[in-house]
Amino acid sequence: MRKKSFFKKMLDSFKENLGPSRKEKERTAFLKQLKELNSFKLGFIEDYGDLPLKLRKQFETDKDFILDSLKDNRTYVEFGEEDFTGDRDTNIHEVVMLDKISPELRNDKDIVFNAIRADYRNIAYASDELKNDKNFILKAIDVIDSYHVFSIKYIENNYIENSNREKIIFLSCLSQNLRDDKEVVLAITKKEPKNLIYASERLKADKRIIMTAVKQDGKFLQYASEKLKNDKDVVMTAVKQDGKFLQYASEKLKNDKDVVMTAVKQDGKSLQYASEKLKNDKDIVMTAVKQDGKFLQYASEKLKNDKDIVMQAIKDDGEILQYASNKLKNDKEVVKEAIKNTSLAFAYASPELKDNKEIFKYAFKQPLYGPFSLANASDRLKDDKKLVLKVVKINPLMLNIVSERLKNDKEVALEAVKSYGHALEYASNHLKNDKDVVFEAVKENGKALEWASDELKNDKEIVLEAVKNREEALDYVGDEIKEKYFSSVQNEVDLEKSLKILEKEIKDNNKSGKEAEKTNEKEKTANPWAEKLKKDKDNELER
Repeated sequence: MRKKSFFKKMLDSFKENLGPSRKEKERTAFLKQLKELNSFKLGFIEDYGDLPLKLRKQFETDKDFILDSLKDNRTYVEFGEEDFTGDRDTNIHEVVMLDKISPELRNDKDIVFNAIRADYRNIAYASDELKNDKNFILKAIDVIDSYHVFSIKYIENNYIENSNREKIIFLSCLSQNLRDDKEVVLAITKKEPKNLIYASERLKADKRIIMTAVKQDGKFLQYASEKLKNDKDVVMTAVKQDGKFLQYASEKLKNDKDVVMTAVKQDGKSLQYASEKLKNDKDIVMTAVKQDGKFLQYASEKLKNDKDIVMQAIKDDGEILQYASNKLKNDKEVVKEAIKNTSLAFAYASPELKDNKEIFKYAFKQPLYGPFSLANASDRLKDDKKLVLKVVKINPLMLNIVSERLKNDKEVALEAVKSYGHALEYASNHLKNDKDVVFEAVKENGKALEWASDELKNDKEIVLEAVKNREEALDYVGDEIKEKYFSSVQNEVDLEKSLKILEKEIKDNNKSGKEAEKTNEKEKTANPWAEKLKKDKDNELER
């Protein structure tokens, strides 16, 4: 919430003195004192609406008081209770605006002149008579700033822009007659070229006025007449500042090599505004791509197929290969040069080279994104087991993009999950139910249990390995095992106990199993005839 202004506080405290209960003599004396208060003079226009109507009228029509305020002050900063340090929020109050005073005073030259000197935007509220008074306007233009700059009396080395007021352009407020007056338009354009927008069409064809605006900011070339957009001096002035202003030049000058070369030298991106003929000019295009290879996109199709141009363009950024011709995207030398700068360029190689093992391996070996190159390789290479094994060993996530056949290959899956357990997500459903694969996955990262089959989420050995590795794996344990072993777990101590119970049970089961196997082996050895008779009986049944 905005703090009460100093003046507002004053009004609240002075209402009694200004009220009807006071004698006229007392009120007059108090008003006199009030008018002498600097803070009051600075803020009265903003807040005086709380005053009684009769008193407001006094302020609105008090020429001396208003002049005094205008001459002494342009703006002020209302400080808080603490000293201003530069970090505190402040209220920036605008100078007195003419829209707050009586209509009669808006036709007063002294008032309006000083108001404009304080803030040029006050011209919007001047009388129509003054807006059409050439001599007055020229004097006013002479004293205004290029743009209203707030007083830095209290604010050193800081420019404060007040955005509460709508943007008012001086010339837009003047009469049509003065908008067509060369002397007036020239004077205000020197102060602020934006005023050119509101000049008459006749004066937008005046070279001196246009040059005045364009010398300050080339973008105002867009408001020049068609004749001056075709004037080489004017256009050259604009594009020397910023090449992108070539877009406002005539079609004839967009086809002028001197103009276009000047623009491109200043900003290679301006190539997009050149004529089709000059987009096919090797000198101009080479100048552009030497600045930044991405400007190749604006070159002609012919030069996108020029090896010299393309090699220069991809020199610093291999991804610029995307703008080259299909022919050069299939050129091994060009593609390798692009990949050398970034393996991401492999994505823009021709389908033939994306299927080329040599080119793929070259991309794969590059730093940073090299191991991701398989994502852009051909389907044939994504199904090459020998190649895929090397890839997933370095980048297990590439299991996601290998062929469906290799996602179901146990050797490939094991290679991936040993490096990164979460790669189990991309294995086939069959392998998500393979105990060897899942065990290796949870061994690397217990949370990989999330991707195991429901059956293996209830496997004691798998669960034990997963939870021992990562406590968070408990979130993915199957209901059967969770209920039996982990239902009462409240803390780490409980968890440790549950894991010991589960581990002991697994060991006991394994021991019992081994003893049972030994017993069977002994029986076979002790009574070989019994085994033979059993087999004979089974064979008989089969017959």
